[in-house]
Amino acid sequence: GEAEARLRFNVGVYEDGVWTPFTLPSLAVTLMDFDCGKSAGACEKVISTDHSRYEGGESVTITSDGATTVFSDNHKSGGENNPDSVILDEEQMSISAGLYFEDRNNFTLEMFNFARWPRTILLAGITNLQWEAISTPAPTPLPTPSPTLAPTQPTPSPSPSPTCAFDVISGDCGATCSCITSPNYPENYGPDGSCAIEMASPSTLQVNDFSTEAIWDTLVVNGNNYSGSSGPVGVTADGQISWSSDGAGQDKGWSICVGLPTAAPTPPPTPSPTSHIVVVDGQCDIVGDCVQSPNYPSNYGSYQACTISFRG
Repeated sequence: GEAEARLRFNVGVYEDGVWTPFTLPSLAVTLMDFDCGKSAGACEKVISTDHSRYEGGESVTITSDGATTVFSDNHKSGGENNPDSVILDEEQMSISAGLYFEDRNNFTLEMFNFARWPRTILLAGITNLQWEAISTPAPTPLPTPSPTLAPTQPTPSPSPSPTCAFDVISGDCGATCSCITSPNYPENYGPDGSCAIEMASPSTLQVNDFSTEAIWDTLVVNGNNYSGSSGPVGVTADGQISWSSDGAGQDKGWSICVGLPTAAPTPPPTPSPTSHIVVVDGQCDIVGDCVQSPNYPSNYGSYQACTISFRG
């Protein structure tokens, strides 16, 4: 036999007994499972007039006069290729058609079935017939818990570097953090030598050794020249120290360090003065090294007495 249905699809909202249509800017519908069952005479057909464009599988026969489009099929198939999701395989896509509608709140489809037994054309919205990128979504993995970080110990602040007393800014003089020497010390310095040394802060000099050619080979500290065996002993140097030697005689040179400040000795405590007068009994008064009668300089009272002891 033959079955025919004219189906109108409306778009809107039904609320509190009131139907309110609204227009969709675009809509896609997939007609699936166009086939003829087990005989070529038991086929299916759909007619559409409201769509704006269409596409069909390779086994779907499409005829159109511009206003009306007919989708039909002569593909014989059993029930083994019926789709069970919107992910269609190649055979299922070959017997499906896609319709696209624009700016509509309704559309109508006419469906015909020439099979002896009732048959069904399946409808769906989005399928991979229209969007090839559609695939079975992978399950969403459970979030990986963030590792619990062990508390970090605060980085200790670096200890400040000690400030050195001397800095050789030119020449071949030797220097450590707290001592300076003439070039080549303890061997003789060379001829025509020189160097300049910067003091970090005013410091008292301790001369360990000093032997230069008098007058001609000199160490200058605070603007004063030192040569021969007379070094800057106990001088508080500030600013720049300079050394120069001429081209004649050379000597052992010098070794000078920063002297440690000497702490002033703590004076012994001053003993409390010991009085030589002691009032043994009574109301006499002791003031410094003196003793006085009761109530002095006013009159003493009647029947008053005191006993006083004098110590050597």
